[in-house]
Amino acid sequence: MILNWKKKNKDDKPSDVKGVRDMLIRFIKDQLQKFDGGEGGNIYDMQLFIACSNDERMVYDAAVYQNEEDKFKLEVQKVADDYAIDLPEEWLFNITFTDKFPEGAIKSADGKLAIIVNTKKTSAPQTSVFSKAVINILSGETGDALYEITPASGKINIGRGREVKLDDGSIRINQIAFTEDSANAINRFVSRRHAHLEWDGDAACLMLYADEGGIPPGNKTKIKTASNEKTVKVNAANMAYRLNQGDQVILGDSAVLEIRYKAG
Repeated sequence: MILNWKKKNKDDKPSDVKGVRDMLIRFIKDQLQKFDGGEGGNIYDMQLFIACSNDERMVYDAAVYQNEEDKFKLEVQKVADDYAIDLPEEWLFNITFTDKFPEGAIKSADGKLAIIVNTKKTSAPQTSVFSKAVINILSGETGDALYEITPASGKINIGRGREVKLDDGSIRINQIAFTEDSANAINRFVSRRHAHLEWDGDAACLMLYADEGGIPPGNKTKIKTASNEKTVKVNAANMAYRLNQGDQVILGDSAVLEIRYKAG
């Protein structure tokens, strides 16, 4: 059943939790409606930015269920379903409280909200100036303390051991290899075929993919987002997960890689 969104006067300023939540959902709904006709399947990431006063922060926190992971995302999913906007099975949603909206974000009329919807067909304005990434190893032991990746680097495999023999007899090379015979106990929780990175030329950033060894029940891959310190589970094979500035990739609960982008 299609939800009946009642128009409000632009000067209305909801102050209660339900009113603020309705305002947020209505703003997101207006953007989602641009992706009808099957275009919703191209969305892989939505980033909502909120610029509220300190006095309003408590109300906005409650409105987006700040202490209940993914609950507000489910509200957005319901709106998408009601309008037959077919979002992909695994899509990312982040909420950031900020005083300054990033360049390229779509802003609400009152200036309190902004949104960036990243799709397979659009670039990401907040990382478009970056031309390389540096991977810092924060936890676990690898051959190098950091790795530099550019668009020309190609596919970057991550796993335990430099060379891994596959079932078909071929050899997988892990460019970011956690030392196999290390005394560091963290390394044991990294699978031989855990994950890989690829540079997305359109979005100008790295995309993370979980490989066979990094998908439950065998092992785990997660992203701790820098924007709001939420943890995103990477459970789907062949699904690209966008890595933003400062995000951390967690392998097997304890090995940690940090992503930093740099200009040319």
